[in-house]
Amino acid sequence: HLPVGGGGGGGECLTALGRHLAALPVDPRVGKLLVVGCALGCLAPCLTVAAALSHRPPFVVPIEGKERADAAKARFANDRCSDHLAVVAAYDAWHRRFGGGGGRFGSSEGRFGGGGG
Repeated sequence: HLPVGGGGGGGECLTALGRHLAALPVDPRVGKLLVVGCALGCLAPCLTVAAALSHRPPFVVPIEGKERADAAKARFANDRCSDHLAVVAAYDAWHRRFGGGGGRFGSSEGRFGGGGG
């Protein structure tokens, strides 16, 4: 364990996980997601969730299309009741469609997974 706070004798120590988290330039919760995801062998979806948590929500919900947006989000979540899994599925669908080449959804149908573009 390493002392915390510059050796002031406070008695607090960093664990091995704490040392890794302290070295990452991200929110500690996002860092823990990344470290644990790496340890469990599921880093790719954890990176997607971490990116989503670090920015504004990826699901754009227009006032006139809330029901459609909620239905699309539910399709991405695949009845698992998880916003994080919905984000991973939405990113995977986007990556399959656009190849990760910086393409953009051009219409609300594209954003809601309903075709169009």
